[in-house]
Amino acid sequence: MARMRALAALALVHLILVPHPVHAQAATVQGVVVDDAGGPLPGAIVVLRTAQRGNPGEATTGPTGAFTFADVPSGAATLHVELAGFQPRDVEVDVRSIPDGRVTIRLQIGFDEEVTVTAEESGGVLAPSRNADAVEFDPESIRRLPTDAQDLHAIIDAFTAGSPTGGASVVVDGVETSGASVPAAAIHRIVVNRNPYSVEYQSPGKARVEVETERGSRRFYHGSAALFFRNSALQARNAFAAAKPDLTRAMNEAAFSGPFFGRAWSFFVTGQHLIDDDTAIVNAWTLDGPVSQNVAAPERRATALGRVDYRPNRTDAVTLRYDLFDDTEHSRGVGGFRLAEQAYATVERRHRVQVNDHRVAAGGVLNDLRFEAVATRQDDGAPAPSPALVVEGAFAGGPSQVFSRTRSTTLQVQDAAAFTVAAHPVRIGARIKTRRSHVTDGTDVGGTYRFQSLADLLAGRPFVFSRRSAASAVAFTDNDADAFVETTFRPASSVAVTAGARYDLESQLSDWNNVAPRVSVAFAPANTGLVFRGGGGVFYQSLPQEAVARTLLFGDGRQGETSIANPSFPNPPMDAIERAPRARWRLAPSLEVPRTLQASAGIEETIGRRSSIAVEYLRLRVIREQLQDAFTEKQLYRVVDVGPASELMRNHQSETQLRACNGCELDIARLLHADRVLIGWVQKVSNLILNINIQIEDTATGEVLLNKSVDLRGNTDETWKRGMSSLIRSLIPSAIGWRIPWNPTRRGASRTCMKPRIFLSRSVR
Repeated sequence: MARMRALAALALVHLILVPHPVHAQAATVQGVVVDDAGGPLPGAIVVLRTAQRGNPGEATTGPTGAFTFADVPSGAATLHVELAGFQPRDVEVDVRSIPDGRVTIRLQIGFDEEVTVTAEESGGVLAPSRNADAVEFDPESIRRLPTDAQDLHAIIDAFTAGSPTGGASVVVDGVETSGASVPAAAIHRIVVNRNPYSVEYQSPGKARVEVETERGSRRFYHGSAALFFRNSALQARNAFAAAKPDLTRAMNEAAFSGPFFGRAWSFFVTGQHLIDDDTAIVNAWTLDGPVSQNVAAPERRATALGRVDYRPNRTDAVTLRYDLFDDTEHSRGVGGFRLAEQAYATVERRHRVQVNDHRVAAGGVLNDLRFEAVATRQDDGAPAPSPALVVEGAFAGGPSQVFSRTRSTTLQVQDAAAFTVAAHPVRIGARIKTRRSHVTDGTDVGGTYRFQSLADLLAGRPFVFSRRSAASAVAFTDNDADAFVETTFRPASSVAVTAGARYDLESQLSDWNNVAPRVSVAFAPANTGLVFRGGGGVFYQSLPQEAVARTLLFGDGRQGETSIANPSFPNPPMDAIERAPRARWRLAPSLEVPRTLQASAGIEETIGRRSSIAVEYLRLRVIREQLQDAFTEKQLYRVVDVGPASELMRNHQSETQLRACNGCELDIARLLHADRVLIGWVQKVSNLILNINIQIEDTATGEVLLNKSVDLRGNTDETWKRGMSSLIRSLIPSAIGWRIPWNPTRRGASRTCMKPRIFLSRSVR
């Protein structure tokens, strides 16, 4: 029996070279941090920056407010001091001539002019929010993205990895919410994956987007307007369209801001309107022959945001924000095999009000109280008067079976406080959320006939007819709550540990043991510029609203779904449907709150004033095993351990990269008795543009049998996963041409080896 060839797949490892520091004459810098009254401030973070290359020094003030830096090079230095509830301060000093050998730094109570989304955004390199693989966008970088920059959801989809139970969560001005739609002109900043193991938020960093909206100036008026327009005149013809599809897209946008009711008040308003006359392309086969049709698919979308800020002093700030999202689409569900008659309309309208109270309370406690109210309307389709027809691999026709109506009102309150205990910063908080929903569902009440081929349709021979009973309506309330506590301590001047726990409660489930511990560690050796980061934690997710609604809609005595094999046609077999058992949906009594475990470790090196390199080893096996599983599933290769060649690989990697080692990969493959070797590498144009490359060589001859590449837009788990899926789809047809017959029982040379994938990222802070 013929044997299957073995493949050795080798990953790349990059070495970071660190120059030896040049030691200069050193001194000791001591000081004390006090408030306006001269009282000591324990727990303040003091960052010392000098002209020397490498990480800045960091210290935490003790119970008396004192701090010390040893072996500081002579010359100019900057001391940056931060403490929750006080304004940060920078002090310039000359190490050679510090008065009395001590520096006294006074902090004023209050917060800086910039009220940020999170209290942890600043700090030195050891702060958990300073991870180099966080991605930040300002308004200008958003507009330059290769995506629909006027749609927040397009940015979220491109640069995040959804949670196991749904998409990414959005944090707007400190409130973790869903379905947020903020006009592009209202976005001051977007950050993805900042402080990935923060206990304050439900979702991990790569499934979380933090959005900070613009606020008006208290001194000047600002206004802007823009018009974006494009059509199909310069657009290439779609290969699947019989004629060039029509396209007209116009986006109108305006913003105005300034002082309001005196110097303590400011306002910001913006609006955006989209006219999108797009085209859906139908390519199908019917009994009358092939169908190639361009179907108009217009969309009208309006978004607006208004914000009023009140800042009577530096210790208090109140923000009132309202935003509107109104979207209407026609011809949804059309395209590909779906004929124009399958079209249905959708309407989504959402009103959101948010109030934030940000103030410094007694004792220097920084408190954030936030309230949110959301009213949502979602209408999809209409009741179907007759059955739909689905012919496998040919077409889907008849009236659309989509029909649902959803109305929901959501209220949530959250409070978070930051303070210092025994010279350690502590952050605690809690949130309560309630949602009242009214759902009507009449999907597939007309029924659907399914045929295996056009010949079966011509003969009137469907293989199944499915139908749901009459439309059903339910109303329900869903409640959830959470609480968290987090602290940071520094066992050494170059080490910071942030640890905390979060508790999540879901009213629809009887699962109460939902404590989520999380920890992150940072180590920054002096005079190296390197930062070693690691972390891990448990993340609980809310039960999707759709799951709750479905169990109520399809519960006992309500809507049911029936399937009849080999039914009559074209008249539905109503008698058989009434007698047939109906499918029901229930939540299992033992169902637990959805959760995921994530951990990571990384190395960051500062290579310039605003640049760094990060290498992450993520323990998310799904991405690492994609290619390996695809080879196994397609019966191309099996897996072999690279352990016997580990020493040889280390020797080669100490000198050069494996993909440029003048044939050393073939020596490694021969040592493993592999017939072929796969080499993969990543090229990085920027932090947003990358490509994955794969090359397969014959071990005996060194001939290149396959060379594939795929481009990525965004450096996230999800974009890597989608990119690898695309690469696999393009790779498998080429591989089939030189596949050897599958022999799963043979051992020995019929093996494949895969190394864990290594993520390389370079981000600008």
